[in-house]
Amino acid sequence: MNRISKLHKTILLIYLAISLLILMIYTFKILSRESINILIFFYGIGTAFGLLIAYMKELRNNLNFLLWVGIGVGHFVIYEICKNDLYFNMRNYNASQENWVSFANKTSTLSTDTLKGTIIVLICIKIFDWIFQRLTKKQLIGTYYRFSWYSAEDNRRITWLDVVFNIMLYFLALFAVLIKI
Repeated sequence: MNRISKLHKTILLIYLAISLLILMIYTFKILSRESINILIFFYGIGTAFGLLIAYMKELRNNLNFLLWVGIGVGHFVIYEICKNDLYFNMRNYNASQENWVSFANKTSTLSTDTLKGTIIVLICIKIFDWIFQRLTKKQLIGTYYRFSWYSAEDNRRITWLDVVFNIMLYFLALFAVLIKI
């Protein structure tokens, strides 16, 4: 197993501190129910997209990846426990007069639904990287925050296949956090 750098240990500790803070806010009802739901909703989305956009290269470290899988499994357990708890409902059904099936019925209604996206994004990143390596013999580069077509860390040009894989990962992450499963 590879060691985790001090920077990534610090990132993990800050993330866990934020998670603990959100748990305390929920436990002690420091904020209103609506505010807690918005906080949890954006926490889930931020985690999934943060891993995809800003942390993808660091997930190549197996130990770092396993730690995040542990966090993702924890998120998925919370999602499973809360998926029928109307306390986390974010939709105002009184405002809607629709009696037909719509796209809104396919999207997540609970703030905790976004937590399932963490483990799904982690698994998709590993699968896509594995497929990319089989096709090109190189590791997949995250292209979201790049300002050139060259990756100094990987010492290679970014290809159209990197971009296509990253676009697919983006849409899978969007699907994972917003759509009911």
